[in-house]
Amino acid sequence: MTSLQKKTEQPAETAGQAATKKGPTGGLARAMLLLDEISQHGPLRFAQIQERLQLPKATLHRALTELQTERLVQFDERSLTYQAGFRVLEIANHVWSRSDLRTLARDQLEHLCELSNETVQLSVHSDTHAVYLDSVESDNNVRMSMGVGTSIPLYCTGAGKALLALCPAVQQRDIIDRISFKAFTQNTVTDKNRLLKELTEIRQSGFAEDREEHFAGIRCIAAPIVTCDGQTVAAVSISGPTFRTTDDHTRQWLQWLLEATAKISKRVAPTSTRIC
Repeated sequence: MTSLQKKTEQPAETAGQAATKKGPTGGLARAMLLLDEISQHGPLRFAQIQERLQLPKATLHRALTELQTERLVQFDERSLTYQAGFRVLEIANHVWSRSDLRTLARDQLEHLCELSNETVQLSVHSDTHAVYLDSVESDNNVRMSMGVGTSIPLYCTGAGKALLALCPAVQQRDIIDRISFKAFTQNTVTDKNRLLKELTEIRQSGFAEDREEHFAGIRCIAAPIVTCDGQTVAAVSISGPTFRTTDDHTRQWLQWLLEATAKISKRVAPTSTRIC
């Protein structure tokens, strides 16, 4: 998170100067430069992008339209800003699916699934959402089932809240301000102040819960994978249907979960890079 902040604090003209030096004349080169700029520094307004990259208005408009068509960039009509599209997450997931993080965590996910007999998932943070990087499903006929690559909201899921709670305060506020709150169930928290209070509690306790906030009938408990210098790289969650998930179950899950995330954290500490 710190390294990302340092990048975003660079003067706006730096990007424009880089664009001038590179002199992107091909459509693909311009599109990649534009996508990189929006992914790193978005959401951005049209005028901000033009100022940073020093591209002609017509050229920039055409490039943005093409990226939107391919779902690589999305436009928010309320804020009039552009940000990375969900196809970027899908592409990133293909890379992540072969990543060291998934390999280092896999045995612990399987162990948690065996202990709890419920679905266990590994998630990473992507702007206002989390993305499932890996999943080990329960053998039960009725179980939580969400495919790898699925994007879920941060504010109403166990893994999402575990990731959001450990973001720096400034970044956390920025993310929350850009969330489009929606009540998925009667338990979904859509009030920013209530969410901030809960995130403080999660930061202190080291774990998060989803009490039927995203899906009715599903409970979840999650904990972050944190490196020795405090970087949050992912979260692990255990999810199950409420009819067989009691408070006693979640208390037992928590003990196993914290042991598993501690083991994974030790493994990723030497080589991890910040993604929050």
